[in-house]
Amino acid sequence: ESSAAVAPYVASKGSAVVFNAANTPYTGSDFDPNDANTVIIAYQDAGNSNYGTCVVGTVSGETISFGSEIVFLSANATDITLEFNPNTTNQFVITFADNGSSGSFTAIIGTRSGASLSFSSKFVINSGVTYYGQFAFDPSTTNQFLTVYRDAGNSDYGTARVGLISGSSISYGAEAVFSSSTTNEESVSSDPNTARQFVIGYKVGSPMYALVATTTVSNTVSFGAAATISANVYIGEVSCDTNTANKFVFAYSDAANSYYGTAKAATISGTTITLGSASIINSGTTYITIISYSNLSPSVFSIAYQDRSNSDNIGLRSGTTSGTTITLGAADVLHTGGAAFSLTFSSGGKFCVPYANTISSNAGTAIVGTVSATALATNLTSTNFVGITDAAISSA
Repeated sequence: ESSAAVAPYVASKGSAVVFNAANTPYTGSDFDPNDANTVIIAYQDAGNSNYGTCVVGTVSGETISFGSEIVFLSANATDITLEFNPNTTNQFVITFADNGSSGSFTAIIGTRSGASLSFSSKFVINSGVTYYGQFAFDPSTTNQFLTVYRDAGNSDYGTARVGLISGSSISYGAEAVFSSSTTNEESVSSDPNTARQFVIGYKVGSPMYALVATTTVSNTVSFGAAATISANVYIGEVSCDTNTANKFVFAYSDAANSYYGTAKAATISGTTITLGSASIINSGTTYITIISYSNLSPSVFSIAYQDRSNSDNIGLRSGTTSGTTITLGAADVLHTGGAAFSLTFSSGGKFCVPYANTISSNAGTAIVGTVSATALATNLTSTNFVGITDAAISSA
């Protein structure tokens, strides 16, 4: 990668704040699109029988405070994902593996009123054991979302299903197999600039693939041909460009290159994917790569990751794309010792990263901050990135 800081997108941040003192894995989060200063975090609370739990965060500048923890599932919940419905005020959906009910992939509707949350009944997506469940709303259509998962009841095939919200109920279209192989690490992102278009990422063995999924008004889904992201991936996630149609970036841990944090940009024509070259995000062993677009203009993406080669630091690195070329800005250290499971953006580049604090009993912790364009005085290399200290940017 180039040492010149030619895309000077960097992050400022506030102090870390604990929202759950116990071990807190399987975290999902999203800012309320109708309230730029409110974020909801959903997670598994190991301090309360592994129940599925939510908390409302209120952001002021780069400070976050939390309301009371609220249980949404009185059973063991894993693979938790949360996203606000962009078509309905104060409504969000949580999907999760309900381990109190045979690991079935399930969705519920949540409604926010200030710091209070209420929840609908459960709506089962797949009644058997599922893994790696995720979903994404299509903001260009009314109340439709796409779920993806590994279906253990059908030979572990990669499967997708359209969900449709009506009031406080969810109905589903037919399940559709996008990979007739054992899949892992499913992820999905909608293209907000192209109606009913999604990108699905998944692994089959070591290689990781991406394909375009297209939904219909009758809640069916079809798929384009798969494109190979990389031949040997540990973990990865996809995010579509919020400002430009038919573009996305894939972030992953490259097992073929010392598990370095890596990203590739891609463009879509019809259902055909064209991929660019790999760009190194972090030159060290990198686990848990979470990617999201930040709603800045020009379009800017950010990647949160755990740097296993550097004290398990949670890093954040932003960049821009031109076609399939990535240009990276400076890397920022958000916290020393953590595992980030989600990254969500509000307006103006404001972000929230919930994480398990690995130096404090994996307590559920969050940091908020802002990604912005700031002139850099010096060039950045992987060497002087390691030299950025947590104390220098006022981390907890």
